[in-house]
Amino acid sequence: MAKNGEEIERRFLVLSIDPDYKRGSEPQHIIQGYLQTADHQSLRVRIINERTAVITRKSGKGLVREEIEHPLPLETAQMILECCPWQLTKTRYVREGFEVDEFQGKLAGLVIAEFEMESAEQEVKLPLWIKEAVEV
Repeated sequence: MAKNGEEIERRFLVLSIDPDYKRGSEPQHIIQGYLQTADHQSLRVRIINERTAVITRKSGKGLVREEIEHPLPLETAQMILECCPWQLTKTRYVREGFEVDEFQGKLAGLVIAEFEMESAEQEVKLPLWIKEAVEV
């Protein structure tokens, strides 16, 4: 199903996290690649658990951005991914509304937590299991 509209999101660079935060969260193994686009836009292809794929265009910068997302056949996503000059792999865990990404490969050790909000005014409190983080 396509997802179109505004994305209101806060991102945090996680400096310290309780290792038990993964408990109860099914890991999502993600491979994604980015294609060159105009300023303040990104075009991303993502393969999740080697079973599903989506292509996403985001535009704007800051807290509120436009996001358009469509499902892709897995074979098509793999073909597009081969053309992407920028690729990454990560494992995503979802807990208490936070999406926590642990990166692999060249970005190993990087942990980012994201929280999608209903409005730009919504207050976001870090859960206790995120011990230290900086908003990015």
